[in-house]
Amino acid sequence: MERPLFIAFSSASFFIVGVGIVLPAWVAFQFGGSGLVGLVLLSSSVAGLVLAPVAGHLVDRHDRAQITVLGQTTRALGLALLAPIGFAAEPISSVLLIVSSILGAFGFAILSGSLSGILQAIVPEEQRMGFAIRLSLFNQLGIAVGTGAAGLAIDQLGSPISALMFAAAALACLPALKIITAQALDVRTPQRLSLLPASRQAFSYLLTSPQALSAAATVGLAFAVIQITNLLLPGFVIRSLDGDSSLFGLLEMAAAIAGTVALAVIGLPSIAKRLQDLTP
Repeated sequence: MERPLFIAFSSASFFIVGVGIVLPAWVAFQFGGSGLVGLVLLSSSVAGLVLAPVAGHLVDRHDRAQITVLGQTTRALGLALLAPIGFAAEPISSVLLIVSSILGAFGFAILSGSLSGILQAIVPEEQRMGFAIRLSLFNQLGIAVGTGAAGLAIDQLGSPISALMFAAAALACLPALKIITAQALDVRTPQRLSLLPASRQAFSYLLTSPQALSAAATVGLAFAVIQITNLLLPGFVIRSLDGDSSLFGLLEMAAAIAGTVALAVIGLPSIAKRLQDLTP
């Protein structure tokens, strides 16, 4: 029972990721143009870089179910901060957008680590690879639905109501955690290294593991391309296509669906075997 619920919870969390792709970018473009969109994305990226070790430290030192609640609540708060932007003065709106992006990045970093720990506690090691591939498909579908739903919600309800609605949705799935972790014996982790030694250990691991380092660099480069696309897309939709938020969400949804198809193709054993050694 806990595995289907875990998939559902993870998919719901990535639904919020999809919302977080569309909603902040569209609101930022409406109130500050591409410059503000770029500032919001930069804030999110820097926050992710700086706060990721803190998130990992929290996951290592505390009950992962509780940390998952903290991560999801932090993301919900970040979304809720978008609601008053249309009514606040311009400098305050920019600050709210930046703080929202920081909370979203920090909350997602916490959530990623804690969910990974819970997965290891409920799925035996020999089954984790196959489970992770299936989970990735559901997560990508969650992003696709989230991007489309966010664009449609902004178009139909406006960004303030959409922000509050999606923040409530992020909190609504938290009760499922109790069922997911009820039978897990390793959800609460023992205390490990403190923050700085653990960070040094992580860097040392990357430097001595070419495959891990190349994978991290590849993912980082791909994410940078995605961020540039997200920076340019709202202006392209409005100025070149005469579109609105529903079209913006639709285009992001199409990209997410393409990612789902890519995961499905790569998950085929014959193709996965050919790609296994190509990352370095």
